[in-house]
Amino acid sequence: TAEQAAAQDTTVQGADPSVEQEQIVADRPGDVDRYAGNLAPHPDPGLVEEIATIGILPRIGDDGRLPWRVYARPSSSVETRPRVAVVVLNLGLSTRITEAALRLPGAVTLAFSPYAPRLDEWIREARDLGHEVMIGLPMEPNDFPRSDAGLLSLMTTADGAQNTLNFQRVLSETSGYIGVVNQFGSGFTANRAAVQPILQNLSQRGMVYLDTLENAASIAPEEAERLGPA
Repeated sequence: TAEQAAAQDTTVQGADPSVEQEQIVADRPGDVDRYAGNLAPHPDPGLVEEIATIGILPRIGDDGRLPWRVYARPSSSVETRPRVAVVVLNLGLSTRITEAALRLPGAVTLAFSPYAPRLDEWIREARDLGHEVMIGLPMEPNDFPRSDAGLLSLMTTADGAQNTLNFQRVLSETSGYIGVVNQFGSGFTANRAAVQPILQNLSQRGMVYLDTLENAASIAPEEAERLGPA
């Protein structure tokens, strides 16, 4: 499934909705992506912290470097035309679909499910091919329990400590991603008290949040603007 959205409308970088994306240009047959194999190595030792019982999590470097900028696909600073971000969601669960997504032009961002059994392998391959990557953040849907985002889901009925724990577990599943995208979430993203600490934590870690607007009443973009740039 491919989701297209103007970066100004749907992306939240901690609190900055102006995440740069290189203009999408379809590769001609035989072309080799100029960024293939050239994205920054991950995990960068200066951009991680280890939390006991959780694992390795991204953080802003002591030198002020933001993980989303370090791990992002490079883009031209002289390009002034409007840009469109294309993100393919929920990858890693189907080998056939994931392999097809990997063959897309490198300027397409690939978002992987945290439940993918070969998550590290898929992300390494995607980045080697020039794709920047994101990871899905499972969230409560409006029709829970009919629909269920899984064991790592953030829930409006859970206390803040449990949601923070699940959030950290998702972030610790892999590395090299620029941020997270909601997986389900139509119920969770409409709840201001639930969303605020998650966006604050992402901002403090220098990560991007992409809201797919599963719920048109999502308050995430508003909260991100209130937080200000990371």
